[in-house]
Amino acid sequence: MPAPRGVALALVAPLLFVAAVSAGVSPPCAAASVTWSPSSGLVIGEVVTGGASASDEYVEIYNAGAAAVDMAGDELVYVTASGATITRKSAVASPLVIDPGRHFLVANSAGVYAPLADTTYAGGLAADGGSLVLRTATGTVIDAVGWGAATNSYVEGSAAPAPPARSSLERRPGGAAGNSIDTNDNASDWFVQANPIPESLASEPRPEPPASSEPTTEPTLEPTTEPTLEPTTEPTLDPTLPAAEPTTPGPVLEPIATARLHPIGTRVHVVGVVTAIPGMVGADGLLAVRDSSGGVFVRSAEVPTALAVGQPLELVGYLSAPYGQLELREIESFVAGPTGPDPAPRDAALSDIGERLEASLVEVVGTVDSVTTDGGRLTINLVDGASEVRALADPPSGLVKSDVVRGARVALTGVVGQHATALGREDGYRLWLRSRADVAFLANPSPAATAGPSAEPTPLTPTSAPKPSATPKPTATPKPDATPKPDATPKPTATPKPTATPKPTAMPKPTATPKPTATPVYRDLATGLSARGRSVDIEATVTAAVGIVDWGGPTVVVDDGTAAVAVVVPAGAENPRVGARIRVAGKVSSLDGGLRVVATVVEVLGEGVAPQPLKVTGALTAQHEWRLVQICGHVERLTKAGSRWRADLSVAGRSVAVLGEPGARIAAAGMAKGRLTVVSGIVRRSTSDSSAFVLVPRSVQDVWLGPMPVAASSAALGATALPSATQPTDPGSAGSGWDAEVVPISAVASREGDTITVSGVVVAATESVAVLDDGTGSVRLGGQIAADALSLLEPGDAVEVAGAVVCDGQGMLIVVDPERIVTLVSPDLGAAPSTAAAATTRINSDPPQPHTVASSTGSGAAPIADADGLAHPASGLVGLDGTLAPTLVGAVAVLAVLGLALAIAVRRLGGLRSPIRRKRSP
Repeated sequence: MPAPRGVALALVAPLLFVAAVSAGVSPPCAAASVTWSPSSGLVIGEVVTGGASASDEYVEIYNAGAAAVDMAGDELVYVTASGATITRKSAVASPLVIDPGRHFLVANSAGVYAPLADTTYAGGLAADGGSLVLRTATGTVIDAVGWGAATNSYVEGSAAPAPPARSSLERRPGGAAGNSIDTNDNASDWFVQANPIPESLASEPRPEPPASSEPTTEPTLEPTTEPTLEPTTEPTLDPTLPAAEPTTPGPVLEPIATARLHPIGTRVHVVGVVTAIPGMVGADGLLAVRDSSGGVFVRSAEVPTALAVGQPLELVGYLSAPYGQLELREIESFVAGPTGPDPAPRDAALSDIGERLEASLVEVVGTVDSVTTDGGRLTINLVDGASEVRALADPPSGLVKSDVVRGARVALTGVVGQHATALGREDGYRLWLRSRADVAFLANPSPAATAGPSAEPTPLTPTSAPKPSATPKPTATPKPDATPKPDATPKPTATPKPTATPKPTAMPKPTATPKPTATPVYRDLATGLSARGRSVDIEATVTAAVGIVDWGGPTVVVDDGTAAVAVVVPAGAENPRVGARIRVAGKVSSLDGGLRVVATVVEVLGEGVAPQPLKVTGALTAQHEWRLVQICGHVERLTKAGSRWRADLSVAGRSVAVLGEPGARIAAAGMAKGRLTVVSGIVRRSTSDSSAFVLVPRSVQDVWLGPMPVAASSAALGATALPSATQPTDPGSAGSGWDAEVVPISAVASREGDTITVSGVVVAATESVAVLDDGTGSVRLGGQIAADALSLLEPGDAVEVAGAVVCDGQGMLIVVDPERIVTLVSPDLGAAPSTAAAATTRINSDPPQPHTVASSTGSGAAPIADADGLAHPASGLVGLDGTLAPTLVGAVAVLAVLGLALAIAVRRLGGLRSPIRRKRSP
């Protein structure tokens, strides 16, 4: 019997609509001239597409305007050269104010720039061509740059040149003058920068205020005459200290060793002798100075061309530590004196090369194990049987591979530098060679093991051997007769001693002072965690309570806004709850490779404001350790071990491990393979592999589940599987089909003209357009027929939608079928006071830890969890395993069939239906 006419029309009409839409947009999206105006505010300032590794990438966003700009809602996306794929690299969900002249640094999480970045991304940028687009959450372009072979619609005018490895593409004028030129022509607005310097929110504004540069001219005139006359001899330091203090405004003049003890960002005043000129220690604007107490690197864009080794410098600037190497930057005063004798290196063993000798000029002895070159840089691996040190020489040094022979025993002189592999790690130390004179071959290689330091004079002093023989002669000559003359000299020599005594006594005092004052000095975690053994005294907010993470004792996790860390609570102290503001005093140590603070004081101060989770769209790295993060992905595998479980989620093509700890009381039921899952939690190192990281949710409120996959539902319910809680009961009414293929948002660009299903979290919504993000990327949702339905969505809603993929002037768009907007399951569905509720009471018999951290995935009230802590249909018929009770399957099936028949009847009668099914605020 033919179907009733009303039902047939209801089934066919949506299909005709989708066909018409597909036919209208089937041609590929052609590149067009840009429709946005040049930006006078936020712009993309610099792009690095690779260095020593392809992952050594970063992007700087710069505020070229005169007023501060809030980046909340803005995102940075990467577009392939042809425009086929658009991938989100960064999205700012909360307020983030960028002051004029400042930079926001976005870097590849797997590259060397990650520790310096304000935020990171996964995946890479093509070196030969592509585009970066800064735009609002609704797709409005703020600024864009295309380089190399890019032909997509985001190239402004002509593409800029592709930057070579280790170089960058920088917006003009560049450097200290900032990045303010935007004419909407990439080729003329950008240039290749051979010496890129990453700048973040922690860097000084560019250009600097003119007021700071004017005073630096006058003070440099007078000090160049007086302070530099006496110091040219050797230490150049002690004689100049009293003379320089009254003439130089700003911080008190200190020995370099004392200045090194200050927190990063401190403005300091030092005097030292140049040990390496620019170009010899890894960068054109980088040099090294030292005094009798220690050394420090100095980075300045404006260095006198005639600067020479042995020349004294008086400097005022700010401490910075890129890759762990302490540098003086943002130089306010640069006073140079006449050149003196070359400073002599200090003897050191290979095992001594480390933090204690950083920026010092040293001489080491060893055997050449290997000699290589890379891009003109010479690398020598020096060994002594127990330790190994890398010595580097850049082209300005004049050293080439043929100058060094493998297996030779040599004495190398150079400046100790550092390029740490991650924030807080004390590794990556190397020796910078400055010229061929820094390499000396030892004549007798036989005493290799024991004659290291003593063997150095042997080959280097044969010519000076007669001179020592001449020296005994004067010593044997009637100089004893001259001894009565020194009887008068002791008095003058005694006079300098009191003058010298205050200086040496002043030196130990500063070095001794920091030890007792180390606790109050390191009052932020970012500085205090930079080295083990440091003491911290900080105020922070608890992000995980005792019982979730055990890192060598009862442990809480805290975040003070600069960094996060695990804190071992002392015996007898109160166990603070999540959201509490506490004071922590203790020492930095490590366990299984992970940093922690072993506290002597944990004091609850009151209520704090817990940080929002950081959204991570790739692998978890050391940068995320102890931070509160959120991921969105599909379950790949579930492993159970008693009350503990592990779920491996696929997040933007990377596998991320989620670990369910017993203390969180989260059961694993419902985490079926392929199910979309949003998880918040604390990142920590794996106890079985210290190089791997896992995400630990803290309670049931940290887990949100998407629709149950059809295969999983069928396996749970048998052949007569019912629709899952998020599926509609009348699939026949959807013109696009309920079986439209589910794809990640990152693949949407390649599916133009297809009807697909995507799911994720709404990150922005207007009256007719919403932006959906699933962790792999974001896409706009629109369409005239769905305008009313989309207007009901709010940021934070987790939804699944289906529709046709089209390309308009702003990029990819899904023309949504309003019947296919489905709210994902969230933990507030299990509120029925039935078997599940009874089980909840039984499982949570111990008082639960209060939870005050609001989940970023929802905007409503705190959700209510089921017994297993995961989402289930709102029915008392749900068992503890997350499936319908087997004895009631038949009854539910009957009700489902009746519901389907009723829905068809309503359709025939023209009944109204809600455009969004089961709309809830998570």
